[in-house]
Amino acid sequence: MKRGVLFDLDGTLVDHRAAADAAVAEWVTQHGGRRESGDDALAAEWVRLEALHFAAYLRGEATFQEQRRSRIAEFLAFLGRPVPDTGAVDRLFESYLELYEAAWVAYDDVVPALDLLAESGVALGVLTNGDEAQQRAKLRAVGLLDRFDCVVASSSLPAAKPDAAAFAGACERLGISPGSVSYVGDTLARMRWPRHRRDCAGYG
Repeated sequence: MKRGVLFDLDGTLVDHRAAADAAVAEWVTQHGGRRESGDDALAAEWVRLEALHFAAYLRGEATFQEQRRSRIAEFLAFLGRPVPDTGAVDRLFESYLELYEAAWVAYDDVVPALDLLAESGVALGVLTNGDEAQQRAKLRAVGLLDRFDCVVASSSLPAAKPDAAAFAGACERLGISPGSVSYVGDTLARMRWPRHRRDCAGYG
């Protein structure tokens, strides 16, 4: 029976945290307003705001662009800077995004792992809660896009991770029954067994 593996993207294939931390530190240097507490505090606040507002996007309470604006606006307040109009906020996020994209890198063990799975005849896919266009660009930038049979973003599914419907939808796109698919991710809170445990080989 054909088997498959679905991978999370950020924090599993690509080092999102390192890229974001480096981008935030450089962004603050370029735009001024560095806090005395230093880069660790900046990174921690950015992580907090990312988690807070991205969760609102996944719940359908904000658009993808709105959650970006909220993150920048509240980060500016954290830096003690006034919040400009919407257009300026969008431009500030774009300047962060350029730095973030320039820092994308895959983990060292990803290519060997994918090679081994491919040699074993395992179908490979990505299931991500991120924006599909950005996530495809990320995989392309680090040379991984062509290694996957499918890349599925939750925005194209009935639900986002950790809802079991997201995993089931990704398995359908992969063309393999859930009972023959394993999932590899970095955040336990975003992994959930389907209603019947026998329906999936490894959501965890």
